[in-house]
Amino acid sequence: MVDFTVAIRTYNGEKRLPEVLDKLKTQIAVDDISWEIVIIDNNSIDGKAKIIEE
Repeated sequence: MVDFTVAIRTYNGEKRLPEVLDKLKTQIAVDDISWEIVIIDNNSIDGKAKIIEE
C-alpha cells in the first residue's frame, strides 16, 4: 500500500529531471511512509529515458 505518490510530468526534461530526483532522494522523515515516484513522459525526444532507468 502506498501512502504518497509523487507524480512528475515532463517533456524533454533531461536537464531538469536529475536535480528533481536527487532532491526527492534526500527527503527526511520518510521512514514511516510508503511512497513512490511516477514519471509521466509526454512524448519526449531527449535522453530522459536513460536517466529514469539509472
